[in-house]
Amino acid sequence: MKKILFLSLIFLIGFIWSCAPLKRTDCEIEFDRILKLSTENKDKFIRGNLFIHGIYTVFYGNLGNKSQLTFRTPFGNKLFTLKYSPEKICVVTPQGENLCGKDLDMYWDYFNLKIPFDIKELLTGQFKISPKDKHYCKDGFLIVENNGAVLKYNSLKPVEISYKGFKAAYRYNKDKPEKITLYQDGQELLRIYIRELREK
Repeated sequence: MKKILFLSLIFLIGFIWSCAPLKRTDCEIEFDRILKLSTENKDKFIRGNLFIHGIYTVFYGNLGNKSQLTFRTPFGNKLFTLKYSPEKICVVTPQGENLCGKDLDMYWDYFNLKIPFDIKELLTGQFKISPKDKHYCKDGFLIVENNGAVLKYNSLKPVEISYKGFKAAYRYNKDKPEKITLYQDGQELLRIYIRELREK
């Protein structure tokens, strides 16, 4: 009788254990936190430099609900202003032209480049990822695979983004992005230096 009771108890505990929700791993928790951060839209002021084709340009503006970035030469001459909305990206030229669309080439063409990354996403580190994206932890990094792109995170921040021969590598200073370098097939295309990034 005692043996039957003992076996019944073991069976009952096993049944309850099998029905309990599985404990989420640290990797899953980190992925969920990155998902949440990727949709945040806090208003921030940013200022920095873009080093491209051997020339420095200056940029500044706002990132958030009404994102706008202005690019100038080191001498203060305006190159163009980017204005973001949920539906489109607009390029405003010094001549007052307002060119709008969804194609990133609209503004990368001004620098004579073809780059598959959005500069706003690069600057904020907030890339469009989905709960359905394949993700796993390896060598201390969280890896997310999204539509051909491979995003590598450490401590909730992107450290490397790769897509079809292009790569963006991040350098941080006290948890704030300081430098972003873009490569194509191992060759450096441009560098972005972030001089100031703060919430408004």
